Amino acid sequence: MAEAPTHQRRESGTLKFARWVVRHRGIAASFLIVSTLFFFYPILNTAVTAITGTPLPGPSVRVDTDARALWPDHPFIHAQDKFSGKFGTSSLVALAIVTDEETIFTPDTLAAIDEATKRLDGLGFDSQTDAREELRDELDEQGLEPKEIQKQLDREYPPYPVNHYQVSSVTHSGTRVIQIEASGDITSDVLMKGGPPESPEAAAALADVVRQNPPFIYGRLVSQDMKGALVTAGFVTDRLSGREVYQAVFDHVQQIKADIEREHPHLTVYVSGEPILVGWILIYAFQIVVFVALTVTMIFALLWLYFRRWHGVLIPAIAALATVIWGLGFTGWVGITFDPLILVIPTIITARAISHTVQMAERFFEDYEILHPTYDDPEDAKFE
Repeated sequence: MAEAPTHQRRESGTLKFARWVVRHRGIAASFLIVSTLFFFYPILNTAVTAITGTPLPGPSVRVDTDARALWPDHPFIHAQDKFSGKFGTSSLVALAIVTDEETIFTPDTLAAIDEATKRLDGLGFDSQTDAREELRDELDEQGLEPKEIQKQLDREYPPYPVNHYQVSSVTHSGTRVIQIEASGDITSDVLMKGGPPESPEAAAALADVVRQNPPFIYGRLVSQDMKGALVTAGFVTDRLSGREVYQAVFDHVQQIKADIEREHPHLTVYVSGEPILVGWILIYAFQIVVFVALTVTMIFALLWLYFRRWHGVLIPAIAALATVIWGLGFTGWVGITFDPLILVIPTIITARAISHTVQMAERFFEDYEILHPTYDDPEDAKFE
């Protein structure tokens, strides 16, 4: 009786490469260590700069929100510039001022809305003009490029880049009403002349005019229940050029909110907008790092409970750490600014690296438990 044919297992390219890595693990490990140290240098430079104030030569990792400077020719940037003149800026700050009384049309509340409008338009912001000009002269003497001078000025003395033509509220001088006279003539005039009304009668008359002008004024700048007012301001997007500028805008707007609510206890101010969102992320950056660290700790604690051996914990940990170092180091070497708004993307990439490592480690341990009894030498079982 003929013997059944035997089939030799095909050596695929992946299997050959895996065998080469295992048999030359010293070379592979050396390559990984050298590569990791290479990408770790920008991170080390950033840490040294933060601690000592003196940077090392070479690249560093910068965390900022200046996407426009990184990709000035990106189609999204061009689309934003194209439509911002017609539809307004994408960097809008909105204040909703709500009263717990019957209406906002009282002298005190209208005065508060007018104050919030003027301060959102930049009144009271310390731009430190003299100090900026002194620093500008020093940087000019150093022969720096105009863009680099502007960048350093904004870092040292952040501006308040509000677009004065894109500020609106019921008390703003640019808010106009349209009225139809008894003769049929249509007139357009400023809603509030000479400042907020000083008497209840004048405030009530102003409320009547507002009701006659929907939907831009009545229904948008003033809520339909007459208990809320909207104050908005657009900011020049390309001047929101970094963390320091966002922080300055955020601090100024938050001070407006605090002062209005302290001086007028019957008013509540709600703040929103893209610069405010970035400001909150910068405020809670440390807490975000703490929560990420606690999450990672919990993940590796669960891995220990699952594998019951250090290999199942250390191998995914090393993979995750290498992913973080390579990713951050790459941004430093190529000059890409790390935007905290996209923190979720590297987090997902790191999570996938851990997931794949856990699956490979689990498969290795399963096969090792099966093959170990069939080999005299445990090292042979590891290779297989």
